Amino acid sequence: MEEGMTELRDELGSNPTVSTIAATVARKNYTGAHSFRAKYSKQLSQPIFPSTMDKNQMPPPGFMPPPAYGPPPQAQPSVMIVQAPALGPESVSMTCPHCRANISTRVEQSSSTKTHIIALLLCIFGCWPCAPCPYCIDSCLSKKHYCPGCNAYIGEYSN
Repeated sequence: MEEGMTELRDELGSNPTVSTIAATVARKNYTGAHSFRAKYSKQLSQPIFPSTMDKNQMPPPGFMPPPAYGPPPQAQPSVMIVQAPALGPESVSMTCPHCRANISTRVEQSSSTKTHIIALLLCIFGCWPCAPCPYCIDSCLSKKHYCPGCNAYIGEYSN
C-alpha cells in the first residue's frame, strides 16, 4: 500500500488538483476511484494547495496567514517646523514653540562676550574707572527672550 502511495505522489507532482488526482486514481484502477470522483465532482477543477490559488480567491475556512517576522513597522514621527520671528531688543508677540501658547516674550538683559571684551579694553588702555560702563549700556548687553508661561528659552538678540 505504501509503495502505491509513493508512486501516486511521484506521478501527481508537486501541485495536483482534485481532478488530476481523480484521473490518476481512475487510470490506475485503484479501488474507490468512481466514488471519489462522485463525491468531489464539484471541486475537480480547484487546486488543493493555497499556493496555487488565484490571488482574488478567498482562502479556505480556518486558513491562517503566517506570522509576520522582523521588527514591527514604526510610525513616522510628525515634524513641526516653527520659524521663530525676528527677535529684537523689545518683547515680541508670538506662539511659543514649546508650549504652543500665544505669548509676549519676557526679555532679560545679560552681559555677553562683547561686554567683557569692551570692559577689558577700557582697563588695558588706562580707562579703568570707565570699565563698568559697558555693563550699563543697552547696546553692549544681549537680550534673551523667554516664554512667560513655561519659562523656555526662545532666542537671543545682540547688536
